[in-house]
Amino acid sequence: MNEFVKEQKTKNMIFTFWWHYRNMVIKNIMGKEIKNIMGKEMSGKDRNHHYVVKPFPGATLSDMEDFVKPLCRRTPNKLILHIGTNDLRSFSPKVIADSTMNLVTQIREDSPNTVVGVSAPLIRSDRDDLAEKVLEVKNILRDYCSHNKVPFLSNSNITAKYHLNFKGLHLNKQGSLVLQNNLFEFANSFSA
Repeated sequence: MNEFVKEQKTKNMIFTFWWHYRNMVIKNIMGKEIKNIMGKEMSGKDRNHHYVVKPFPGATLSDMEDFVKPLCRRTPNKLILHIGTNDLRSFSPKVIADSTMNLVTQIREDSPNTVVGVSAPLIRSDRDDLAEKVLEVKNILRDYCSHNKVPFLSNSNITAKYHLNFKGLHLNKQGSLVLQNNLFEFANSFSA
């Protein structure tokens, strides 16, 4: 590893994901629920790849349009979007799914060598109306991703009973581990 990369790595992990060193394929994962997921732990499981996890708590899909621009300039090999839950109160499932796919298109245009995958929003049990919207978004996204040849992660193994906190909104520790494993396996399931 050259000295500049080593220096940047110790100063700020944000900049390491765009460097290709030791034949590593760099993967970037974005979203809110991933705040407890450790890219370093994922990289430790797979020495041939480097994973970077970028949480944007509270960000909406509109915010993400701005947040992905500097990430695209770094040209990651793969980028997984795990987004959309902060828009559930304000927008219909179709608008959320359309906005997600618009973001996929933006990333593909800004960084043509980056393969984009979509991770479905997670189940929730705090409000029945929002839980139903999550399922609708998930179904629409699955169809859109299939039609547009975008890798899709359903996260169907995450359940409210075992993986959400007592409020039914965020993942508990076990849920975070399941999501981390889902993302790890998903990132390795499609080619850059």
